[in-house]
Formats: sequence, structure tokens, C-alpha cells
Amino acid sequence: EGDLLGEAVTLRLGRRGGRLRYGENPGQSAAFYVEDGGGDGIAILEQIHGKALSYNNILDLDGALLSLAPFAFAPDPAICIVKHTTPCGVAVRDSLAAAFERARLTDPVSAFGGVIAANREVDEETAVGIASMFVECVVAPGFTAGALEVLTAKKGIRLLALPGQGTGVGMADAHPSEPVGAEWWMSADEGLRSGARFLARAGGHAAARSFRSVYGGALFQSLPDPPFFAVEDSGWRIVTSRQPTEAEQADLSFAWAAVAGVKSNAILLAKDLATVGIGAGQMSRVDSSKLAVRKAGEAALAADLEGCVLASDAFFPFRDGVDAAAEAGARAIIQPGGSIRDEEVIGAADEHGIAMVFTGRRLFRH
Repeated sequence: EGDLLGEAVTLRLGRRGGRLRYGENPGQSAAFYVEDGGGDGIAILEQIHGKALSYNNILDLDGALLSLAPFAFAPDPAICIVKHTTPCGVAVRDSLAAAFERARLTDPVSAFGGVIAANREVDEETAVGIASMFVECVVAPGFTAGALEVLTAKKGIRLLALPGQGTGVGMADAHPSEPVGAEWWMSADEGLRSGARFLARAGGHAAARSFRSVYGGALFQSLPDPPFFAVEDSGWRIVTSRQPTEAEQADLSFAWAAVAGVKSNAILLAKDLATVGIGAGQMSRVDSSKLAVRKAGEAALAADLEGCVLASDAFFPFRDGVDAAAEAGARAIIQPGGSIRDEEVIGAADEHGIAMVFTGRRLFRH
């Protein structure tokens, strides 16, 4: 960490391409700069179709890669739909087309004009679904010929491929958390492995840093590993009398991975490896809970609330969040724990017959 956060930090940035048309809003000038020797992330995506990326496209692509990173090693196809850097739908399914349709169902209104990120090559069936709505960008390991024919006929869309997918761009070493022993991983082709490694790095790791400007200076921090879906659950503690069922455990793993990309305060409801409702960016955790439930109702997913699981990016400071979850129909909750009122919160879960898991890890994203 000393190498990352020393007494003095020197950054060498080179402009990539010309100036952007404008910044976050018209009237603001902007350009995209890449750190010397930091050829990774958006800087090495291959744009294969569409006009130049805008400032907001680049921000949303960064959010999309961050949100998809926990699903880098998912044994099945996964889709994240992102708007204003925050996921509005995430799903894992047997096919990419099914994952897209289920992710879109979470919040079809917010998905309009969003960025779609996939952990598998986009096929023609998935492309037809994507083409049925307005989309700014699609980023994926690659696109089949049929998918390209469908998507390039759509006005205004931008298509980007992950590096190492026949582009000649070399890949870095495997991420330390990659599931080398997993049967599906051992049988995966090198293209899938390459894309998974890139996505894993996109979520950040201990050897990387992020920085953002503030008035009069800048903040730097190291980046943690993403909470990988279906790979990491060591250190989790079941703290309630009721144990989660096998299906709930799978949904808890999914929800914990998916909530990592949501802006704090973040509450995510999930069932059958798909988001049911997402509450993002609220100043109180209970308001985020209520927003997630309302979003589920607006998307005609209210029936899926019964038996769903809830993920919270930070601890519940009071029992009201658990009471709201129970009223919505949640049967299991995953959260970091660590509140001075943990016993009160656990007691509320026991009262409602809810299983609760503590991860010991906070996932704030501001």
C-alpha cells in the first residue's frame, strides 16, 4: 500500500484521441486521459461500431464494467444494465438472451438509454432483444456475425469488445481469485478466460488505486477485490436462528455481488438469480429499502417479492430496515454487520423468521 499511497504522487496522463464534444453537460469542455503505463479498462476496449464515445458514455461504461466485475467468473451468462453509473437490472441465466430479458424486466423505464454489459459473446437472439430498445452502448467479450448485423443497423448504438478477443491486445496475469479448480472454468476456452480476467480487474484489486478530485486536492484509495459471485463466501456468518435454504444461499451470493455496483445507500432485492428491485443513492437506508420495493411493484415484479432476499451495502443502524424487508416478503438478508445495534437487528430478523448473514465487509460506493 505504501507504493500506492506514498507521501507524494506523480501522475502522467496522456490524452486519448481528441477532445470530447462536451463534458457532463453542454458548455463544459472535456477530454479522456489515460495514465502512462495504465493501459487497461476503458482505455483498451475495442470500439467496433458507432460514433465516438461521449463523456457520459465513458462514465457509464466504467460503471458497467464495475458492476459486471463480480460476475467475471460466473459459470452462466450474466447481464448488467447500467444507467448513470448504477445498475438498474442484473440477471444470471442459462442463456444470454434470457439474462438480458430478465435484467431489463427489473426496471424497463430506467433501462431506456442505458449501457449493457455482458460476460459472454453477444449472439443474434440477444441482439434482437437489445435492438428492441434504445441503448447507448453494449460492451461484451465479442459479437457474433448475426449479432453485428442486427445491432449495426440500429442508429446511435456503440459496440465495444473486451480486449484479447481476437484484437491482438495482450492480457495481464490471471486474477488471484479466479476459480482455477472449477469444472466449468477448466473447460472454458481461452477467449472466455481472457474476458473474465479483464472483467475481474475492472472491479479493482489491491494492486490498483482510484482517485477523484475534490475542491483543493484529490483523494486516492486502493481498490478492493469485487465480491465474486459463486466464488467467494468465506468468512460469512449466519447470525440468526433460521438458516438460509440452498436456493436462498445462491440468491444471497448473487445479491451480494450485484449490490456492489449500486450507489450508496444501496438496497437490492433478488430472487432466482435476478434483481427484483433496486434502491440506490438514498440518504437513509430504510428509504432505499422502500424504493427497492416500489421499483419491484412498478416493474410488475411484486409477486417475486415473496421469498426474495435482500442485500445491503452497509449495516442496518436500526431494526426498521429489517421490518421493512419482512413486510416486503424477504426471507433472507445479507449485510456486513458491525452496528452497535446488531443484536437488536438480529432479534428483529428472528422475530420475522428471516435468515441473516454477516459478511464482515462493507461495500460503500459514493
